[in-house]
Amino acid sequence: MSDSEDGVRCWTKGSRLLLLGLVIFAASLLWGRPSYAQTSSTSAKPSPTSESGSIVYTPDTDPEVKLGKEAAQEDMKHLKLITSGPEYERLQKIGQELADVADRYPIPALWGYPNFKPFKFSFYLVDDKDVNAYSYPGGFVFVDKGLMDFVHSDDELAAVLAHEMGHVMHHHILKLLHEQGKLQNILTPLQLAAIGMIIAGHFGDNSTAGAGFFLANGSQLYQIARINGYSVHAEEDADHYSILLLTHTHFDPAAMYTFMSRLANTETPQELGILRDHPPTPQRVEAAKNLLASLHIPLSITTADPTWRANVTDVKKGSGDLAQISVKGIVVCSVVGLDGESAHERAVALAAKLDQLLDSGLQAYEIHYAPNGEGIMLRNTLFLTNADAQAQGTSLEQLKQSLGNAIIQILQMRQIEFSN
Repeated sequence: MSDSEDGVRCWTKGSRLLLLGLVIFAASLLWGRPSYAQTSSTSAKPSPTSESGSIVYTPDTDPEVKLGKEAAQEDMKHLKLITSGPEYERLQKIGQELADVADRYPIPALWGYPNFKPFKFSFYLVDDKDVNAYSYPGGFVFVDKGLMDFVHSDDELAAVLAHEMGHVMHHHILKLLHEQGKLQNILTPLQLAAIGMIIAGHFGDNSTAGAGFFLANGSQLYQIARINGYSVHAEEDADHYSILLLTHTHFDPAAMYTFMSRLANTETPQELGILRDHPPTPQRVEAAKNLLASLHIPLSITTADPTWRANVTDVKKGSGDLAQISVKGIVVCSVVGLDGESAHERAVALAAKLDQLLDSGLQAYEIHYAPNGEGIMLRNTLFLTNADAQAQGTSLEQLKQSLGNAIIQILQMRQIEFSN
């Protein structure tokens, strides 16, 4: 397996690490550590109450925040953090923008706890090549440098951050703790730790052998399946939360689709069975696509992933000026200035139109001659004229053929990347 494949697969380790922390915490309850309720009720200073008599926590007294802060601080002892520079500033800017929105717009939970409360989010950049992000209760979000390098736009980074914020806002770890607590009378602390090691991947590729060392019977394996099932639901809810949160921002919600599509195409397929703690990535891609469709949000790939946008390059052809339009290194066509527009201005306008056409499902058969035979059209847009052919010393027929071949190549590339 290549380093890039290994790094990309590590984005799915986020919830594995969280679940490992969950297991350790759950096991510690068996050894006498105060529970969530005990911790909150035995604080030195009583918490204020609302008019209804329920406890009102501040960020300093909220047990959920305390739990996450303790875990984050312990984690940071083993991490090399980046605390300055362009990527750090980018993370802070996008993260805080999303945090402001998250505090204003409650989003229904598909799984987790629905009670809404604002959090003061903190975002940490980890100097690690893995494509990974994860969060702790209370608003502590960690992002590896590898993920910052993997995303193709601010929109995609926002989609990942919103996903992690979904885990926090819907209290997934507390829900997992609650469900884990139901299993404590069945599993011993050693077995709980073994489950955590399996989920975190500490047994390497031979996970089932490691599992067999600690877990000897089918009923215990069933408990692993139950735990992983809860994690699958958490991931599905976080994906759902991400798209809905982005609808309240200037970021493109389709970025979750483009990010997950690319992730799916770089992962090594594995059949993990009951040891799977995430839905299969292609399944998540399809869910994102369906949700975007149900919300009537266009799948604007060229917005969410700028690497798919048409580019314009000025070139010289004999004594004339031409502007070349290309997508992903594939030359689509070259044009001259026309009707008062320079070659560059005309190409920029056509490139923007090409992006729209590709995002709306342009097909090769929609390349045809203009009704008067004086040009070539993409759907209803005049793209090339006799003037373009003359400037390049070729025929309109040859331009139509080369344009068609380029469009077919681009469509095939998009099909490969965005069909899972």
